[in-house]
Amino acid sequence: AEAYPQFAGRKLRLQLDCVGMPDSGVVQFLGVVREQIAFQGINLEVRVMGEGGCGPGCVAGPSCGDGIVQSKFEQCDDAVFAGKYGGCAPKCVLAPHCGDNIVQKDEGEQCDPPSKANGCNAACKFSMVN
Repeated sequence: AEAYPQFAGRKLRLQLDCVGMPDSGVVQFLGVVREQIAFQGINLEVRVMGEGGCGPGCVAGPSCGDGIVQSKFEQCDDAVFAGKYGGCAPKCVLAPHCGDNIVQKDEGEQCDPPSKANGCNAACKFSMVN
């Protein structure tokens, strides 16, 4: 307050917006900072703005189910999560699909993963070679 007389006697808030959850070392450091500034009447607020956090203006941040793929923490996001072959499953992970290294015979796959070396085409079917 001495260095900034315009703030003397006023409640202040320091806001730190994080894209993801801070690691334990950062959380511990922020605890020390909070203790040091609290006696000056300054409140430290930390907002996590990644998966399900609060975005700018405190609108809902990006999250699984919003229909937008957030490549940092989602493989897919169709906002349906039926988990059907080739689609998106709950928690925004890919459902079984061609290319997942698992042969889904009930979905018509003959091989997986696709590879010229093993004769498996992009549809996970063996290609005919003449």
